[in-house]
Amino acid sequence: MTELNKSDPGGPVNENIYKMSDSKRKSLGIKSLPRSLDESLEVLKNDLDYLDVCFDNELIETYNTLKQQEIVQIGNDKSKAMQFMLYYDA
Repeated sequence: MTELNKSDPGGPVNENIYKMSDSKRKSLGIKSLPRSLDESLEVLKNDLDYLDVCFDNELIETYNTLKQQEIVQIGNDKSKAMQFMLYYDA
């Protein structure tokens, strides 16, 4: 078993984590998911060592480049119409 397979998910929590304060979640080691494409790409960069085992580095770089272009294309237009056009319009 490699070091990559030894992540600790932590103990169970018997409370609604969505109603907890940020400080309580932090004290329990509960992290938040990225809230934007920018944040997601930043997390992706931090996981490159792990992903390199599963995916070719060129694939990850190409994905990152395409998503960065998407961020520029959207710009300040965060309207539902723009999101629909990018993700659902054929």
